Amino acid sequence: MSSSPIMLFKARGREFKKIAGPPGALEVARLAGAEIANDLGAGVAVFEDISIPWKLLYNEVFYVLEGEFRLRMGDTVHIGLPGDMFYIRAGTEFRYESIGRCKVFFALADTTMHEEERGAFEESLKHVRPPKP
Repeated sequence: MSSSPIMLFKARGREFKKIAGPPGALEVARLAGAEIANDLGAGVAVFEDISIPWKLLYNEVFYVLEGEFRLRMGDTVHIGLPGDMFYIRAGTEFRYESIGRCKVFFALADTTMHEEERGAFEESLKHVRPPKP
């Protein structure tokens, strides 16, 4: 864990890792994780023409930076535009979706479940599909 009380994560040189696709694409730049603190994680994600199923393991927020970010629960679609923020409770099942490209900032409440999350997310990536209109 970091000993500095203030850390700056510069946009210049930020590296995104491709996580999913095709179809579509998901790229993530994890900014803060267990190496810094185990009670808060954060990053930036870019979704493009993709729908990914997920069951959240921890409370999480998404702040829409660019484009249109969607969370689908069955037939209900929650649409966020730049400046909008989603708060999602642990245990919620939904699909991350984007039609076109969107960029979001995310923060999660627990980084201790990273290995459990990775296995579950890899399983969900087997069910990636194009988004429904």
